Amino acid sequence: MYGGKIIYIFGLGWMVVWALIGGFSQNELMMDFSRAIAGFGPAAFLPAGVMLMGNSYRPGPRKNLVRILRELSEHVLMDAIAQIRNPPMRNT
Repeated sequence: MYGGKIIYIFGLGWMVVWALIGGFSQNELMMDFSRAIAGFGPAAFLPAGVMLMGNSYRPGPRKNLVRILRELSEHVLMDAIAQIRNPPMRNT
């Protein structure tokens, strides 16, 4: 029904607008609300981005490799962020 590019651009714009509103928030409630609403942006542009990336490659080993590298990079990045934010406890 709608093209992936339209949803991708709309999701990015939605996130940017609500992130800016949250940046200029006057109280905690306004910031929490804007962060919650901004979360709908990635919910729109991440699946649309995967679809656009999938449509740009013909079926075959190269498309499979690109999808594997995307998934792998996402998990490695999230693990690295988690390790930085919550370093493992050391026994001393």
